[in-house]
Amino acid sequence: MQPVTTYYLEMLTLSALKRKDDAKGLVVTECEVEQYQFNKFLYQFIGERWLWLDKLSWSDKEWKEYVESQNLRTWVAYYNGAIAGYFELLKNESDVEIIYFGLA
Repeated sequence: MQPVTTYYLEMLTLSALKRKDDAKGLVVTECEVEQYQFNKFLYQFIGERWLWLDKLSWSDKEWKEYVESQNLRTWVAYYNGAIAGYFELLKNESDVEIIYFGLA
C-alpha cells in the first residue's frame, strides 16, 4: 500500500481568495438538490485515486443523514461537461470547514 499524504487548506480572510477569469470550459456549481447517491458517487469516483477509505463502509442511511445535514453544501467542478472534481463545505458554529476537496 502506498503512503497517504494529507494536505490541509486554510483561508482566514476573503482577500486571500483569488479569481481566475480565464478558466475556459471550467464550471463550478453547487448541488442544490440533496442526493446522497451523487455525493457517494463523487466520493468514490474522486476519492479512489487519493485512497479515501473512511466512508466506503457507510450504509445508504448514513450517507443520507450526512448529505441532508443543513450545514453541508456540495460543489462540483465540470470541465467541458465532464466531472473535474468536487468539494464539500460544512458550516460549524463560527466557521466553514472544507470536508473533502478532490480533483479527477
